[in-house]
Amino acid sequence: MTNLNTPNGFAPRALTRWNRYYIPQSDISAYRVGDVVRSGSGTDAAGIVTVIPHPGSAVGMRGVIVSVDPGLPATGGMQPNGQKLYVPSVKTRDYYVWVNDDPEAVYTAIDDGGTPGNLVATNVGSFVTFTPGAAGDANAGSTAALASSSFGGAAGSGCWKVLGLVPGSSYGAHAQWLVQSGYHELSTGQPPGAGSGITALAQASDWNTAKLPAQAADITAAATAASNAQTSATAANTAAGNAATAAAAAQTTANAAAVKAGQAFYITFFVPTVSDGDLVKIPVDVALTVTKVSAVCTAGTTTLTPKIGATAMTNGAVNVSSTKATSSPSAANVAAQGNDLVFTASSSAGCTGLAVTVTYTRALA
Repeated sequence: MTNLNTPNGFAPRALTRWNRYYIPQSDISAYRVGDVVRSGSGTDAAGIVTVIPHPGSAVGMRGVIVSVDPGLPATGGMQPNGQKLYVPSVKTRDYYVWVNDDPEAVYTAIDDGGTPGNLVATNVGSFVTFTPGAAGDANAGSTAALASSSFGGAAGSGCWKVLGLVPGSSYGAHAQWLVQSGYHELSTGQPPGAGSGITALAQASDWNTAKLPAQAADITAAATAASNAQTSATAANTAAGNAATAAAAAQTTANAAAVKAGQAFYITFFVPTVSDGDLVKIPVDVALTVTKVSAVCTAGTTTLTPKIGATAMTNGAVNVSSTKATSSPSAANVAAQGNDLVFTASSSAGCTGLAVTVTYTRALA
């Protein structure tokens, strides 16, 4: 088998699982069989998840388009055969596509040949990006290609993991490669150092159920011991009223200092790829007040709005970019037990690697 020089997107080696996804008429991108997609914002009226084009450089993916649904959901009619490989950028209706969304699926793809020195055996196992296909013949499939300049990347640097060559192909420009999703939206795999919203909630739960009560217990025990010592001092020095008064004042100061020192806590969470909508919901087990929200991302931008339930915190929104930004909520930032802390993204533009730290206070027993 000789190497090819015509990129043809991503072809599954075995099609074992596929699901139907939604592309609204308002979408302005073209799609072809073999293109990579990721989940978008919202669903259609029946709850079918929206997909959008994968930019090639982001980490997470939903899967690869294997067919354009020719049916019209409203009428049951069929579209012309020429529409089965292609969804146009200018749409006169909603479209549906079938996507191989199996996280374990293996695909065949061709590299772009631009950096042949990277296309060697030592880079098998590395993580790579890809270049989405340009517009072309409506009846043609994808022209996406693996980015040869990215071969050799570490975990977290690209959405595809290189498994090896297709049997019969050879190392060098325009080789045919076997690849697998490095970080799939439907799997638990995450880039090094990353955590999904579920992991963040688990960490928050661990903190609230273990560390905070332990700190509160230590402070309560210290206050109890001090109170017992005060009682003994008062009984032993009934005649020394001034000394007893001084000891009580010192106890009050010690209690205030203990509360102040132990009152500030924080929660952190990480979102690998950001789409508009609710990103993380954290149940509140103990009443608290949010005092600061800090956020930074690896690439792109988004606006992060902290809420209690559906109510946005006053002065709480953070304009997130690759430079750390902070807000200080001034009102609507007090959560009672049973409320939810909700973090919502809007105006997202290629935002990846979102890291958030939420600082809050709570009354100690």
